[in-house]
Amino acid sequence: MEKKFSDLKFVRINNQGTSPEIIDMVFRQIPKKLFEQVKDVEFNIDLLYQAPSRFISNANTMFYVLTNDTDIIKGILWAYVNILTEKIQVNILSIDKEYQFSDAIEKTLEFIRSWQGENENLKIQIVTIRTKAYEEAGFEKSKHILMEI
Repeated sequence: MEKKFSDLKFVRINNQGTSPEIIDMVFRQIPKKLFEQVKDVEFNIDLLYQAPSRFISNANTMFYVLTNDTDIIKGILWAYVNILTEKIQVNILSIDKEYQFSDAIEKTLEFIRSWQGENENLKIQIVTIRTKAYEEAGFEKSKHILMEI
């Protein structure tokens, strides 16, 4: 049977009414390869797995796993809603290779836009080295240049 990105469902992992221990346990079900396949990931993946609830439990953090019909995790979406700058900043979008089809980014954007509600003016940003794929989905290169030392 052909696998389609639209068959995946987004399930939020957060701390609202859930103990940090439960969040940590659920988080550890995420295959590490989903983080490892993100090119040039700029954080310590092992540290994240040690105490994930410390990193994803902010109210403005939107952390979702993408699950198939048997609840196997096939992707992750990690974003932050910044009301002050009026932006949704996508930290990570990682999808299992068997579900990486042409509409995956578009469907994810559609899902992110569903959060906006009354804040429909929020820009959506992502830092990526795969600019072509995101440009094809409608993203434009920002005027801002990321600098580091």
